[in-house]
Amino acid sequence: MFSYRLSRRLAVVGMVLTLVSCAARPPQIVAPAPVAEPIPARPRPPSGASATMMVPQRGPDGNWLTVNSGIAPVEAAWHLRAGLNVAALGCRGAEGETITQSYNAMLKQRKAALAAADRAIQARARAERGADWQDAHDDRMTQLYNFFAMPPVQARFCAAAADVAAREPAVAPAEFGAFAVQALAEISAPFTDFYTAYDRYRVELAAWDARYGSGTQLAAVVATPTIAAAMPVAPATPRISYASVAELDSWAGSAALACHGCRRGQVASR
Repeated sequence: MFSYRLSRRLAVVGMVLTLVSCAARPPQIVAPAPVAEPIPARPRPPSGASATMMVPQRGPDGNWLTVNSGIAPVEAAWHLRAGLNVAALGCRGAEGETITQSYNAMLKQRKAALAAADRAIQARARAERGADWQDAHDDRMTQLYNFFAMPPVQARFCAAAADVAAREPAVAPAEFGAFAVQALAEISAPFTDFYTAYDRYRVELAAWDARYGSGTQLAAVVATPTIAAAMPVAPATPRISYASVAELDSWAGSAALACHGCRRGQVASR
């Protein structure tokens, strides 16, 4: 009897000691496994552009300084002509047909206005550059054609050019000058919008590289001169080879796009 009672008491004491031991031990907290921060994709240039593309600078008013900046209203007609020329050569489908038909008709119907615009541009070049005005003029026209031929923007550019080309035939002669100023702004907008998007990409790229590590060198900002100073043409860049409005009318400036490394007097066939 004694042994049975003793064993029960010992068992009860053991259970009490066990409960006290469990109550005194704090519960173990298992920390969750660390979760790695997902790294977002590295920013990419807009519209499939190069990561080292050169872009112009902004002027004091915040607008991009391009070859179309600071021109006189009378000069806008010639710059519009250059833009539609590039569009007529490069745009395809219904847009291309609309542009080509309107452009060819504009060369005939607006001949006087276009000739006046060309004279104004040449007069500016003579006043600014003196004896070497022709080279400066040719270089500037090359810059103008190259501006409108920038590959990443061609889809939006063709749409804008087609819209302008569709409206141009209905413009009265007395209103063509004002129309040219507005139309030039419209066909230039896809390019300036692209510059803005590219500038935003570079800011995002710099922030990404600062946080996650640089993978490539940030693209450099390259200044585009104002109208008072023509941009020197790189050795590999062809010059426009023309001497008069009549000559440019005959081949519509196609040598500016089709000729690679051509010199004065050489005109490449389309």
